Amino acid sequence: MPTYSRGAILKKAHLGLNLLSFCFNWDNYALLPVLYPRVTSPHFANSTPEVYGWVGASFAIAAVFGSLLFGAWADKRGAREPLFVGQFIMIIGDVMTYLRLNAWWNILGGRIISGFASGSRTCCLWYLAKTTTGEERGQTIGNFYAAGM
Repeated sequence: MPTYSRGAILKKAHLGLNLLSFCFNWDNYALLPVLYPRVTSPHFANSTPEVYGWVGASFAIAAVFGSLLFGAWADKRGAREPLFVGQFIMIIGDVMTYLRLNAWWNILGGRIISGFASGSRTCCLWYLAKTTTGEERGQTIGNFYAAGM
């Protein structure tokens, strides 16, 4: 069984966290424009721009509350567990969002669940700050944000 240095293991972990950052932001910024034609289509009983506004805002509002919960959880148990659970909850929210695209309440509920789970992104920063030295911290966190933007 090969042994890996601490630096090699952390490099793989940081790459994984950058991928998580990309996935969390992909769910918010890239998928929202895809939902606009569907949410404002005549198939919805309440096809107003306000519904689309709530679909977009619900993700961000839920992320605020999710970050508080996942941040407290990471303080008590470490960052790995909340990250895993957050990613799993986000998958559930995404499946719920796209399972029935003809019901605005289903899309709204899925976006709230996904937004809540994206709050676990704060645990990525906690993990990066904990595992890097002062010299490499700026570049590592910069890469994290660049992957997510």
